[in-house]
Amino acid sequence: MSDWLGKDTLRRLGDLTPAQFLRDYWQQKPLFIKNAVPELAGLLDGGDLAGLALEDNVESRIVLKHPDNRWELRRGPFTQKSFKSLPARDWTLLVQAVDHYLPAAADLLERFNFLPNWRIDDLMVSYAVDGGGVGPHYDSYDVFLIQGHGTRVWKIGPEVDDKDLLPHPDLRILRKMKVTAEFVCEPGDLLYLPPRLAHWGVARGECMTYSVGFRAPSDRELLDAFCNYLVERTPELQRYGDAGSKPSAHPGSMTPAALKALRARIHALVDAPGALEDFLGRWLSEPKYGDHATEAPARRYTRATLARALLRASHACRDEGSRFLVVETSGTPALFVDGERYDLHGSQAMQALATTLADQRRPDCGPLREALADDAAAALLLHLFNSGHLYLPDGQSPE
Repeated sequence: MSDWLGKDTLRRLGDLTPAQFLRDYWQQKPLFIKNAVPELAGLLDGGDLAGLALEDNVESRIVLKHPDNRWELRRGPFTQKSFKSLPARDWTLLVQAVDHYLPAAADLLERFNFLPNWRIDDLMVSYAVDGGGVGPHYDSYDVFLIQGHGTRVWKIGPEVDDKDLLPHPDLRILRKMKVTAEFVCEPGDLLYLPPRLAHWGVARGECMTYSVGFRAPSDRELLDAFCNYLVERTPELQRYGDAGSKPSAHPGSMTPAALKALRARIHALVDAPGALEDFLGRWLSEPKYGDHATEAPARRYTRATLARALLRASHACRDEGSRFLVVETSGTPALFVDGERYDLHGSQAMQALATTLADQRRPDCGPLREALADDAAAALLLHLFNSGHLYLPDGQSPE
């Protein structure tokens, strides 16, 4: 596996600046760019990916197309025997959230920091033998497809929806697909696809493809999560009351006054100061996998030992499975890490630290050393290091 470290932003996408791309392409139409990320070709190989697929905590799948055009999905974790039993062609291994397990893969996501971090879902990597693919399909979110080694041919079609799908128990495959464009992706090439666009990638020989997917919560998901949040935080004894009401002339009817009162109660719960901001900060910073746990250092840092460790290192690292997000809550910013809230109070040093940590997956140690001079910022930094949400590379630990 390569030690490639890709910290540079994609300052241009072909002939476009990020601003031009967002204005003219993002969520509107596809874009193909030759040789956009040439360094990517040596980042992983099929053996690296298969090794991850053997792990119990890694989400992986194999999609096969049988000679009779039947599609099959197999779910991991897999074994060495699983791979030895596969045919010579027409299958693909897909591994989700590779950025959680390989720091070098996580650094690829830095290339897309012209987009909000909370929108990024994960980095999925696929390895395919000749003819391998997952069939004609569509995604409900934006995706950047970057070719590693080998070649994959992508066919693109019009926007589609669920009514165009085959009745398959496991896979969302289109019945048929009208092809409107075709791209041959070679190492380093990038293909951006907006949501709901039909597409089908087929490997030409062995190949690997890196897929950067973006979260797009549905209205139903948003409402469900927010309602659960409100229910959990609303006292059981807080109830409707109608003291001072008049005798009911029509007991089977709801009066306009009662309807108005109930509507006001619902509005008050939804519009409670800071409730929406707190919910969004917690929800959007939750890890992709609910059972994700950070690994605390063997020895806890003190302010002095952390200062010395930061002097020896060039940069720190965020735990690859953790999510950091800064949200303004009732006029005061708060840092959310894996669903937990840290109020930033009035400390400018603390606020600057939180912004740095939320913006950068590999923050330079200079600003972190400066933050230790402030008591509030130092306390936050120590907590994040001692909880394992931050760590220093190369196994550096307190002295």
